[in-house]
Amino acid sequence: MRRALFLFLLTLAILVGGCAPPGSHLPAREGDEAKPLVVATIFPLADLARQIGGEKIQAVALLPAGASPHTFEPTPREMKMASEASLFLCVGAGLDVWGQRLLQATGAGVPAVVITDGLALLPVTGRHEHEGEEPEEEAGDPHVWLDPVLVRDVIAPRLAGEMSGLWPAWADYFQTNLQRLQAELTRLDEEFREQAAGPARVKFISFHAAWGYLARRYGWEEVASVLAYPGQEPSARWLKELTDLAKEKGVTTIIIEPQFNPQPAKLLAEEIGGRVVTLDPLGGEGLAGRDSYLALMRYNLTAMKEAVEF
Repeated sequence: MRRALFLFLLTLAILVGGCAPPGSHLPAREGDEAKPLVVATIFPLADLARQIGGEKIQAVALLPAGASPHTFEPTPREMKMASEASLFLCVGAGLDVWGQRLLQATGAGVPAVVITDGLALLPVTGRHEHEGEEPEEEAGDPHVWLDPVLVRDVIAPRLAGEMSGLWPAWADYFQTNLQRLQAELTRLDEEFREQAAGPARVKFISFHAAWGYLARRYGWEEVASVLAYPGQEPSARWLKELTDLAKEKGVTTIIIEPQFNPQPAKLLAEEIGGRVVTLDPLGGEGLAGRDSYLALMRYNLTAMKEAVEF
């Protein structure tokens, strides 16, 4: 029933698309109408595609700034955008199931890159049986884009390779942009390593288990997460267990995210005498200091520095 409704809405979106105002969650620029359209489920992937594709492509993100990919449902507008894509980018591993369903529903044979395919995914941190069973579609932690080294060495080259295969006349251009991006990512990695070399080891409880790859890369410790699954509010019992765990492990930092209600995390921080630090895994167009992948990661680095100094 749900799939039938999805297909109906997609058909409707395509039929009425000509009457709707154009738009995306990344701004259109002059001449974009004639460029290949790269559609990504989340902003970081769209921005990476834009850094590599440069002036040759138009890159758009389906997920609006401030929304969570775990709970988002596409509207006819997003359905139409996906149907017009020359290349579709998604995360996979259960994070953006709606995006993969949307792509399948178009029936257009759009080339797609699922960035978690072929990667050895980390287990999800901080989930316990009493919080419910793990969703069947989730294969592990999908937040791979939050490791800048993994982006530099695997994800960005994969995107550049896919673009070069689709538009070989621009392959050299894409490779030049890729090398420039990789140099920036190397500098970003050095900034994170400088912070990680400090005397204090970063321990934290995350709001939801998004930071495992970043923690692994730089020797941080994601002790647990407030939410068992995004969209599922924590029980009083689980918050009590987290309070005891935080005191046992000496955790004073609780990470919240702009996409979720911070109240449970704030209550936990009060109980342990800790502090709340806002990290953002997604960023978005128009968000000051978080409107590119590199800016987003530096925003998170600055926030973690403040946590260490607490």
